[in-house]
Amino acid sequence: MKRLAVSGAIAFHLSASLFVFFIGHFVSLSQAFPDSARYQTEILIAAQVFRQQGIAAWFFSLLPFHVKLYSLLFAILSRAKEVSLLWFEPLNVVFYLAILALVFIICRRLFDKRAALFATIVVGIWPSFLLHTTQPLRDPMAISLGLLFLAINSVWLVEEPPWKWAVALVALGMITEVFLWLVKSEMWPVTIGIVCLTCALLLVKMALRRSGRAANLLAVLTLLITSVVIPPALSRLDQPARRWAGNRGVANLYYNDTDAAIAPAMMAYVPPRSPLVARTARLRHKFILLYPEAGSNIDTDVEFQSLSDLIRYIPRAAAIGFLAPFPRMWFERGTQNGRTGRIVAGTETAILYLIEALALVGLWRKRRDLLAWWLGLVALGGCLALGLVVTNIGALYRMRYIFVIVLIVLAAEPLRLAVSYLIKATNQRHQA
Repeated sequence: MKRLAVSGAIAFHLSASLFVFFIGHFVSLSQAFPDSARYQTEILIAAQVFRQQGIAAWFFSLLPFHVKLYSLLFAILSRAKEVSLLWFEPLNVVFYLAILALVFIICRRLFDKRAALFATIVVGIWPSFLLHTTQPLRDPMAISLGLLFLAINSVWLVEEPPWKWAVALVALGMITEVFLWLVKSEMWPVTIGIVCLTCALLLVKMALRRSGRAANLLAVLTLLITSVVIPPALSRLDQPARRWAGNRGVANLYYNDTDAAIAPAMMAYVPPRSPLVARTARLRHKFILLYPEAGSNIDTDVEFQSLSDLIRYIPRAAAIGFLAPFPRMWFERGTQNGRTGRIVAGTETAILYLIEALALVGLWRKRRDLLAWWLGLVALGGCLALGLVVTNIGALYRMRYIFVIVLIVLAAEPLRLAVSYLIKATNQRHQA
């Protein structure tokens, strides 16, 4: 059964990749996947560095981590001078299968196998997510790592693994944190927040039961310390790596016009003095500069100058994080994807509203389960963080996928029961 499910998932994803590949011969996909073309160019450059200068130059080249990973696959499998999406399918299908497997694992811990299977299917066929996993983007890798990190953290709330397994899980969690920083460092406050939340709820569990396994708390504290240490530790390695790359001629392999254009403005930006607000304000200001004329911008006139500004904006940020794009945007013509893209996004968002409502039902049904509250708070914190920082709905839409997946997990059992009820009602009508 498992082999059949895996084979079916591989065949389904390959079919989606072939569909996108053939559509790309007739319609430009650069507007639907604006970052894909740039990453493909970088992949070609990194593959050339690997072939001509070796693995050391490839490793230290100043290109995104996921680009170097895709380029390694391309350099090994192909000698072509142009990239094709199908060359990336072996890696993309691994990320896709990893995401589905982790959804199943997390949902089974909360509900049962039937609900887990239902959640896995919903995530697997989610249209925009599926299409994004066919591209050489960092999102599939980031979501895989994020869900792996969530799965590891959920263990400490649900199980008491033997010492050997606990040590192995902590080691895996630390490695996952390193790769999360390399792939998506701008989401690091959320990563730290997840570990803090796990620690807090584990302490609550231990207090309520007046007992608990010290190994679980020690494991979470280790991951928390690691999450605090990783940014300064890797930043110290950054300058020597840049010097090495400069000496080998692999420092300036790709010129990003957008980053170069906003660099002076970011250098001139003076964030608020409050350390609690400064990082959020800086990230929000960067998003405002990144999308100056995008048709899906929202609240670009809002910037945080103090903690009170940030607090007053929280209700609005929550609405944006959970509900954007708002219904009034569903039928407008988008500057990149036109009216069709907006309608597709609107349809998915309408379904998301239903999932969010059912997630509340799922949370209520499992209100005595600490894991349910943990997942709900992860989704709340993640969507709220995105609403505070991201001013472009298209970017928010992509960055929100992992938290949408968490909501699907919470909604899995109520959604399965609702579908079963509708099927039974339909069958009874036909029999009558």
